[in-house]
Amino acid sequence: MRQLDYNIFATGLQKAIEDLRKQMKESLSWLTYSFPIAEKITKVESKKTIVSPNVRQYKANGGTYDDIEVVPKERTNFCFFVLLTSERSTEVGSQANLGLIFFVDFSTINLTADFSSVIKAQVKGILDNPSYRDFNVVVDSMLDSSFKDVWKEFTMLDTQQQYARQPYYTFRVNLTIFSQDVCIVPTIPPVQNC
Repeated sequence: MRQLDYNIFATGLQKAIEDLRKQMKESLSWLTYSFPIAEKITKVESKKTIVSPNVRQYKANGGTYDDIEVVPKERTNFCFFVLLTSERSTEVGSQANLGLIFFVDFSTINLTADFSSVIKAQVKGILDNPSYRDFNVVVDSMLDSSFKDVWKEFTMLDTQQQYARQPYYTFRVNLTIFSQDVCIVPTIPPVQNC
């Protein structure tokens, strides 16, 4: 059962998320994958209801989408967004509350300091960047107390319990994105923004 309507996002919010994903992938050398907003997929396995995060990835060669289950795996460092509240229109654009979940395998990172502090500072630095043109990000909170709290919207399988301890680390950033809606008016060149 799918719970996310991909058509709810205004262009400005989509662009903000894509810009953040790109910036994180370019700036965080330890990050393997930066996924967009995950949707909750509910399924039943062995008489147990499982809720997992899934993203849709576009396949350019076939023009179709693949569903990818975003779950912890060895030697993989990734992040993805979770929609916490529906997008709301404001006078100048859109606003949405999101969670940004990170999963990190410390054995893949060559840092000399306290890994968790360095990683969280790097992520916060990207989110606090004042140079984004069409959107603003407000970090509401950062959470790394337990795997269960960070991944609270999802079910952790018994086989994934190993990822709740070292060398694995997971944390969550709850944030609000304020975006200006970008509207392109098709005209004879040049194209104008409205």
